[in-house]
Amino acid sequence: MIDPREYVTEQLSIIVGAPVMLTDTQVNRFWTLLTRDEERGAEGDRHDNYPHTSSVLARQGLLEYPPLHDEIAALAAGSVLSTPRWPYGHRFAACLTHDVDRIVRCPWRERLRQYIALRGRATPVQILRWCAASVTFGLRALAGDNDLAPYDYWLDEESRHGFHSTFFILPEQLAQPTVHDHFYHYHDIVLCEGIRMSFASATQQVRKRGWEIGLHGSYDSAFNAQILRAERDQLECMLGQPVSAVRQHFLRFNIDITPHVQQQAGFTVDSTLGYSKTIGCRAGLAFPYFWLEGDLLEIPLIIQDVGLLRNGKQSRDLSKAIACAEALIVRIAEVGGLVTLSWHTHPDSPGALACYRALLDIISALDGWGCSAGELNDWWRERKEELYPNTMR
Repeated sequence: MIDPREYVTEQLSIIVGAPVMLTDTQVNRFWTLLTRDEERGAEGDRHDNYPHTSSVLARQGLLEYPPLHDEIAALAAGSVLSTPRWPYGHRFAACLTHDVDRIVRCPWRERLRQYIALRGRATPVQILRWCAASVTFGLRALAGDNDLAPYDYWLDEESRHGFHSTFFILPEQLAQPTVHDHFYHYHDIVLCEGIRMSFASATQQVRKRGWEIGLHGSYDSAFNAQILRAERDQLECMLGQPVSAVRQHFLRFNIDITPHVQQQAGFTVDSTLGYSKTIGCRAGLAFPYFWLEGDLLEIPLIIQDVGLLRNGKQSRDLSKAIACAEALIVRIAEVGGLVTLSWHTHPDSPGALACYRALLDIISALDGWGCSAGELNDWWRERKEELYPNTMR
């Protein structure tokens, strides 16, 4: 049985950078939000996710105004800090991530593969939709409207500021394919720095240049450790290197199941905990923290391109979206926190590329540390070791 005071004190001491003393009221408040107590037994949406509309923080208008930050700032102000919160004296951290749902802009082959994989379980309407999409994408590709470079734009933009990011890659073999999964193969041809090569070769080059590759676990893997482990094995085999970071497809995340599944599958860091239909802090704070049981570090997802740039099926005004994201980043920077961005490599939202470029400029101007999930994971574990050497829950 985990003691609430022990757990909360450890997490806040790591965040602050020095041992902290907490009141019973503080322990209860942080415990309730960090353990996501309100999500237990709550009704999920159609993807079995906890919807932001059910969140107490959302109803109070606090997702973008994290209620725990003032207390964290007060604890830090009253402590003698043993170590800087972020490397190289940076003011705050920005974990940059990308979900690679598609590897080309017009994935007509993926639609055909979807039909082949699911034709016995799909409705006639779904089959018709996939076939129509395959034809439409194919015609657009023939007309030249097909971006074949999944990585180039992001590497160029991040390199301007000396930043790195994590690309979350889907598996190519699905044990339980669903209508929500994607079906690219690692041998499919893409462009990387203007050269045609397999997606596997392009991904290996990206990794060699210092960017991180993580797993974008398939739709059903969020609740099945055997599936998730097999998908991790696929990606590691393709890379020839270990994979430690994961984000679940469709942000599927059950607090009582998914962290255990991810640890059983061998992951040490997750960045799924967030919302796809709005921005803000699902757990009430913009800092990394370790889950209650085990050794899994959570990097909360704060701003996703879809949640920022879309309101349902309608696009938001780009300038207003950038201003909204900038205001949240500024608030996080003021307390030395963490903002996590998630941008799809082939986004559907209009203005997504320009928005990402603008947010990188803002992060750089505010002296943020632009890092991958792996870099952040390494740094936070070193920080924990300084304060709690040789301990595991």
